[in-house]
Order: sequence, then C-alpha cells, then structure tokens
Amino acid sequence: MDSKYEQEQSRIVHIKNKLPLIKERDPEYMQFGAERWCYEWPQPASGIEIAASEGRLGLPLPLALRTFYAQIANGGPGPAYGMYPLDDLEVLENFGFHVSEPDEIRPQQRLLMERLTKPRAGLIALSGF
Repeated sequence: MDSKYEQEQSRIVHIKNKLPLIKERDPEYMQFGAERWCYEWPQPASGIEIAASEGRLGLPLPLALRTFYAQIANGGPGPAYGMYPLDDLEVLENFGFHVSEPDEIRPQQRLLMERLTKPRAGLIALSGF
C-alpha cells in the first residue's frame, strides 16, 4: 500500500496533468475563465511567499491549499475564476478576511478555515475540478 506521501504526490501529478487534457478540449478558450489562465499553471509559490501570506492573514493556510500553492501553482486555472495568487489580498478581503487586522479574525472566518483543514477538504477535493 502506498504511503500518505506517495498518495499525495500522485494527486499532485494528477492535478498537474489535467490541464493539458482540458486545453486540448478547449483550444479557443471558450470555457468561462479560460482566457485569464490560457490553461497554463503559474509557478508555485515560494515558502517565503506562503509564510508572508499566512502572516498577513494571521493564521496558517489549510494543508491542502498550502500544498497546492507550494507544489502546483501560485494560483491558476480552476472552477469559476480559478485559484487566486497568494498576493491577491483584495480577493481575501472580499471573502471577509480583513488582512490589515489579522488579530481580529471573526468566528465565521475561523470556522471556514477549520472546515478547510478537515481531511475531506484536502487535495482529493482539489483534484476533482
């Protein structure tokens, strides 16, 4: 049986390999949001970028998001408008995270982050798009 690390690495490869297949099916970028990313993964975020974003948020990213940003891409294609880059703080503020006041995390924000950290919200969920 594969170790958890091997399973996670397999999911990462699966996610990375989906994009060329999707691009083949939509060469003219007709799907919603395709023009923004052109079915290309941006470079992954560095550890420094991740740590800086967590500092601005005032709490750590859920493991699945941290893994996505560190090993797949710093944002990129995905459902709806896709995954936003870590430095896009305006998007975070639209979701109610007031990153200029990280010590004042609202209860519903903490609940959202707790839900995202549960095992079912991991890379399995991200690999489904």
